[in-house]
Amino acid sequence: MGRISQEPDRKAALAHIVEAYLDSAHVAAVEQGCVLTTLGPEVARRPGSRPGITVAIRTMVGALARCLPGRSRRRALAALSTMVGAVVLARLADDSELSAEFLAAARDGLMPGGAAQHSGVIYRRIRELRLVTP
Repeated sequence: MGRISQEPDRKAALAHIVEAYLDSAHVAAVEQGCVLTTLGPEVARRPGSRPGITVAIRTMVGALARCLPGRSRRRALAALSTMVGAVVLARLADDSELSAEFLAAARDGLMPGGAAQHSGVIYRRIRELRLVTP
C-alpha cells in the first residue's frame, strides 16, 4: 500500500489499493492475508500485541489518505474500515455470491463513479511488489 500510494496519479493509486485488497484472491488467502482481517479480534484481546498493530493501521491510513482528494484522514479511516469489514464478511459468508456482493459493494462505495474493471491482475502486481503476502 505504501509504495502504491506514492504514485503521482492518486486516483489510480487508490484504485490499485482498493482492487487488490478487495480481490477474491486476497479473500481466499485467509492464512496469508491482511492481519487486520485474520487476527484483529484476537489481537484486541492481547494488549501487548496492540501497539504493533496500531503502527500498521496508522501506516495503512496514511497510505490511503495520500490517495484521497484533500488527503482526508477521516475518509482514509472510513476506507480502511470498509475494506477490512468487507473482507471479514466475505470470508465469513459460505455463499460465494454473497461474498462477491460484499466486495463489490465496498469497491463501489470506495470508488464512486466506478473503479477499474475488477480482475486479479492488479492484486498479482501488488503481490509482485511484496506489498501483500503472496
